Parts: sequence; structure tokens; C-alpha cells
Amino acid sequence: MPMHRFKPTGKEIARRLRNRVHGLAWRATLRRWLGLGASMDELPPLARMYLMGMWGVALLLIAWAVQEFSWSRQSLFTLFLFSLLFWLLDLFPIILRPNEVEVSLGVSAGIATIMLLPPPAVALIILLGSGLAELRFLRPWYKKAFNVSQLVVVCTALAWIFRQIADQDPLL
Repeated sequence: MPMHRFKPTGKEIARRLRNRVHGLAWRATLRRWLGLGASMDELPPLARMYLMGMWGVALLLIAWAVQEFSWSRQSLFTLFLFSLLFWLLDLFPIILRPNEVEVSLGVSAGIATIMLLPPPAVALIILLGSGLAELRFLRPWYKKAFNVSQLVVVCTALAWIFRQIADQDPLL
């Protein structure tokens, strides 16, 4: 008995493509990429409190930065440029020991940001740059959020301390 192969029509091909684009495959990929499948239930209560405390401090700093940032065209261009620089440099780490130790080149962009720009700009640049950089890792969402928030807190505090010590005005 001959085997008949199903030959899809043009409408069937279009339906399959539409289902693939609008289907659940891209949603599952997006959830995995953002780390949304993970839960903090497996963490000890003190670790959860620490994470939430860090996120709270970072959110307060971001709210302050949004309010204090000068939203001029030049400031937005600088914000975009430094965020892009931080993100691009973070894509190419220096591997000291494979699968053990690597150093991010984004640190150099962070130091330049701290030394050249005011603290509100630093908070926003670190948020954008490190947020984009964290997207490339397949980590749970709470680890990504912690990494971004601790960088925002530390770099903003360092920028404020540097401004108190330095005799130079920031670029913006």
C-alpha cells in the first residue's frame, strides 16, 4: 500500500507559521531568558529578606535619580552612550580561570561613570547597562535583580562619595 504524504496548502503553511509566531514557543523562551520560572521559596528567610532589602534601597535610589536627573537632550545622549558602553564592555569578560574566575570589563565603564557624572546619572546608567548585561545569563530572575540592584547601590554611593572628595564638577 503506498504511503501518501500530506502536502500542505498555502493556507496550511500560513496557519503553521502564524501558530509558531503567536504560539507558546516564544513565550517559553522569553520566560527562560528572563529567569521567570524560578521561585524564591527555596531560599532561606534571611536571604529573602536581604534580597528584598537590597531591591528596596535600589528602588529608592532609582526613584531619587529619576527625580534629580536633568532630562535634557545632552543628558539623555550621555545616559544612552555610557549605558551602551557599560553593556558592550560587559559582554567581553576576561577569563582568568575557565569556569571559575572572570573579570568584567564593564567595571572600567562603571569607574568612568562614577568619576565623570553626577550620582543620579550613575544610578540610571548602571541600571540600564547592568540590566541589559544580565539578560545574557540564564539565571533566576531574583539573582539578576539582585546583581543589578547591588551595582546600583554601590556605584551610586561611590559616586556620591567621590563628589564629596573631588574638586571637579561632573560633566552633566
